[in-house]
Amino acid sequence: MEMSDVYLVNYLYIIYNKKRKLNLFFISCKDILDKKYS
Repeated sequence: MEMSDVYLVNYLYIIYNKKRKLNLFFISCKDILDKKYS
């Protein structure tokens, strides 16, 4: 593996993690709203 590949994988991993955290955040917000209005 070349150095640029390592950077690319690292970059994609960071993006993936951010998206996952955002998804979890939205899911929990939705959950709270569902409980509030049920």
